[in-house]
Amino acid sequence: MRSIEITTAETDGIDRVDEPVTVGVPIPEGMIKDVNSIMLFNEKQEGMALQAEPLAFWPDKSVKWLLLDFQASVPAKSRAKYQLVDGQPVEIQGGINHTKNDSSLVVDTDATTFYIDNKLFRPFKKVLHSGADVIEGDLAVCEVTTDEGVIYEPVIDTVSAETEGKLRSTFRIEGDYKNGKNTFLQFTARLHFYFKKSAVKIELTLRNPGAANHSGGRWDLGDSGSALFKKLNITIPLKNRSANQINYCVEGGAVLKGIEGDNVSVYQDSSGGENWRSMNHNNRNRDIPLAFKGFKVMSGDTILEAGLRAVPTVFAGEEGAGISAVIKNFWQNFPKAISANKDGILLGLFPEQFSDLYELQGGEQKTHVVFLDFSGADSGLNGVHAPLRVRCTPQWYAESGAFPYLTADADDNEYNVLIDAAVQGDKSFIRKREVIDEYGWRNFGEIYADHEAVGHEGPDPLISHYNNQYDPVYGMQRQFAVRSDDSWYELMNDLAHHVVDIDIYHTNEDRDEYNGGMFWHTDHYLDAGTATHRSFTKDHIRSKGEGYGGGPGLEHCYTTGLMFHYYLTGEVASKEAVLEVAGWVMRSLSCSTTFLGALHKFKKKILLIKRLLKGKQIPFIKYPFTRGTGNAINTLLDSYLITGDRDFINTVEELITGCISPENIIEDRALLNAEVAWSYTVCLHSVGRYLDVKKSMGETDEIYCYARDSLLHYARWMRDYEYPYLDKPEILEFPNETWPAQDIRKSNVFYYAYKYANTEEREVFLEKAKFFYEYTIKTLLQFETRTHTRPIVLLLQNYGMHHYFIQHCDSLPVHNTPCRSIPTTEEYWSLKTLFTHLAEDLMNAFKNTSFSKEIKWLKLRLNSK
Repeated sequence: MRSIEITTAETDGIDRVDEPVTVGVPIPEGMIKDVNSIMLFNEKQEGMALQAEPLAFWPDKSVKWLLLDFQASVPAKSRAKYQLVDGQPVEIQGGINHTKNDSSLVVDTDATTFYIDNKLFRPFKKVLHSGADVIEGDLAVCEVTTDEGVIYEPVIDTVSAETEGKLRSTFRIEGDYKNGKNTFLQFTARLHFYFKKSAVKIELTLRNPGAANHSGGRWDLGDSGSALFKKLNITIPLKNRSANQINYCVEGGAVLKGIEGDNVSVYQDSSGGENWRSMNHNNRNRDIPLAFKGFKVMSGDTILEAGLRAVPTVFAGEEGAGISAVIKNFWQNFPKAISANKDGILLGLFPEQFSDLYELQGGEQKTHVVFLDFSGADSGLNGVHAPLRVRCTPQWYAESGAFPYLTADADDNEYNVLIDAAVQGDKSFIRKREVIDEYGWRNFGEIYADHEAVGHEGPDPLISHYNNQYDPVYGMQRQFAVRSDDSWYELMNDLAHHVVDIDIYHTNEDRDEYNGGMFWHTDHYLDAGTATHRSFTKDHIRSKGEGYGGGPGLEHCYTTGLMFHYYLTGEVASKEAVLEVAGWVMRSLSCSTTFLGALHKFKKKILLIKRLLKGKQIPFIKYPFTRGTGNAINTLLDSYLITGDRDFINTVEELITGCISPENIIEDRALLNAEVAWSYTVCLHSVGRYLDVKKSMGETDEIYCYARDSLLHYARWMRDYEYPYLDKPEILEFPNETWPAQDIRKSNVFYYAYKYANTEEREVFLEKAKFFYEYTIKTLLQFETRTHTRPIVLLLQNYGMHHYFIQHCDSLPVHNTPCRSIPTTEEYWSLKTLFTHLAEDLMNAFKNTSFSKEIKWLKLRLNSK
């Protein structure tokens, strides 16, 4: 196999010694089939202990993405390089061991032994370091407390191994917060252990699994489905509850300093930014419950220091027996508190110092990341605030083929000028966070939708959230892969975590068409109000009318970035999010499972019936030819690539055959009405991606040919009739910078057509692809608003195909595989077909419904009126 170079970069000025790192590495098809036949060398050509886990496979069963764990030593402000090559792996002497007994899971890292209770999540029942007890586990708690003082304890349902390795093992713990027989919230905890380390990483997710009421289709704070509580604290007492050292710092990686008293607490009440009292932090009562700017360090009633943005570490204990603690992204996820005293430590994930109750909306969750070290050394967590950056070379990411249509040496300065505005200058995405203070536990990681604020007047900025529209997570990953600026990784990682927690509706208690769905961005040119990231607020009724509202919809459904986030990081939560959204997609597309649902679905056909009775001829289209169908296709392809489950491909093929045909009379579809039909190119782009997946599978069957012939049919029509949107500004409501950014999709569709056309047509498609690409860049550069979020994200999402085809078009084989597509003719709606579909829906409902399901369906709709 070819050698794979992996680079680790230290940027925070801390010497790293054997720091655990985890990184996903793309592998070319056919290169690695046995992960037990590879080894890792450092710069001294010394073999390194390595843990390797396949995350994805090519159709030939070779590894496509490989998750690597190793321990890196990198001097401050420097880089270290490693080589992954063929060879006999270095044998790991020892490694992490775990055992289970009736009461505990016991994990031994060869430095510290951890005991995890199998009944209550504490998080630890006992910790042994150097043979001595470090904590008083029976007194350790991880409790949620309500405003009335009711305490809920985390009762464990399951403990399972998510990763079992010698260098890193991860255990997943799930359960419910309970008080007696009363259940309040759910939790999931992931505990990561590392060989020869006394540190553990804890990811704790608190979830409200119930449905929101969303009366009238509006999703405001204060909803009856929300859970309100006062605090969530983790308290870990020391075994020797008279610590002689209480140390802290508020700057990441700084030397910890002692105090004269017997306790210290760091509390971050707000972001500390210029706009810390932004309307973004309105609560359910339209108050901004923030008491002061930044953080305070207290010892008893004495303020030791105060500042804007704390990055704290605390330590309590003595030499050889103590606890160090860090909460990741402390100030960004305010409010936060972390304390140390003679008895031990306290982590305020939702701290009681905050002047308001916390509201976890129905189907909402929040994940906090905590690091604990039990070595008794107060510097044991120095590097966790700024972990080592680990990556392959841009050339490797591109040449591996794991990222489609990616080139490492694309010479396109004008394109780079446009997209680099996301990470450089005063209009960068990170700087835009400051405009509306896009911080706090619910907001951090989100992108400010500044394009919606054009024309806004008033003393306060318009609050608008982008919610992963057009999949910026994916676009940022591609830039990280081929560019040297790690800011792309930071943005991508923060946004992926936000999307997984906040933008997905984590419930099974609502309507099938909402459960597990992804919420829309804030509605156009309107303030988010008290809807936060859930699109539709009662505040909008004044401008939209009483009928305004809705919920998650397929036109806002983006999972490709989450799939690649899983591949790059190994974070299983991102994989689970893809599959959760895919489940929503499948339910949204399936037949009704209740009689009332089938009749409600048929009600939407009333307008169609009226048109048929007037003698109108209406083409039969089962699925709309829009971004909704295109996004559904993409999500199901992502899910197939992650799982290999053929059902996802089968549903994709149903979608394609149900929305387009090589026999369509395209003129009847009014695709040139840009305001209404612009997103058909999203659907065609997804069809092109389907062809790529099928081709890689070696399946050039009838459905493949049907999709190929349909794509080419529409591409020929586009060749003859499509034009840049701004050539006809009079038909556009807002002829702004977004339209030329959308034109780049036409370029990509033509590149797909070039790839799958015969030799006679290819050159025409290639010229059209180049034209729309060049037009997009040239036109956007003329707009002062080119740095707004939406045009940049569109360029990020569609980056790569032009550069790839310019470099490779002469060497690409003709994919015009001779085969026959399934027979098709243009069909039209009739009253007969309309009522036939109703009969099929009712029959399916008869097979799947029950009295309780019918009652539940009715209640859900009556409750949300």
